[in-house]
Amino acid sequence: MAKLARDLSGFNVLTNPHFRDPVEEVKKTMFEEIDKFEKNFPNGVYVEPNETNEPKVRFRALSKYCAEHGKDPKDLTDEEREQFIIHE
Repeated sequence: MAKLARDLSGFNVLTNPHFRDPVEEVKKTMFEEIDKFEKNFPNGVYVEPNETNEPKVRFRALSKYCAEHGKDPKDLTDEEREQFIIHE
């Protein structure tokens, strides 16, 4: 019935230049916002700067070390743990 009505009227929502697909509008806006966000981080770092003098931990290296030695981070000695701490 809808096809018959469309055929008789010659009106097609999908080809009507005044029709805006709300899903496409949302997608367009979302992608524009993502692009705008990513342009503010040219090096790909999405972390808040460390403004305190707290040490940083090299988690990937710590995880790799623990996996290679069959230990949990909580079981490391102070000397083992110190090699993964960066003091700035």
